[in-house]
Amino acid sequence: MVEQVIQKQYMTVAVHQKSISNHDTIFPFGSTILIKNALYVEGYSNKTIFKVTDTGDLNRKRDLYWFDVYFGLKNATNDKNANEFGEKNKNIAYTAY
Repeated sequence: MVEQVIQKQYMTVAVHQKSISNHDTIFPFGSTILIKNALYVEGYSNKTIFKVTDTGDLNRKRDLYWFDVYFGLKNATNDKNANEFGEKNKNIAYTAY
């Protein structure tokens, strides 16, 4: 289990469902998100490629094309890194395929 979590940390993202009633994701699971300008991910390095593996924000409080990088199991360091990352990276150009 721990090995699977480490493999996903900083490499996978959650995206929105198409709608409240349509639970398909806006990008299919396994899709690649390619970031135009590398993002610095604290605790890892610069990243340009992520895989869609989850859904999030089911209440759709964020933009339809929002995505959430997985920072690992809940702990003080991962929470801090995730919050700082989210504050710095609000408008990101990317391609999904």
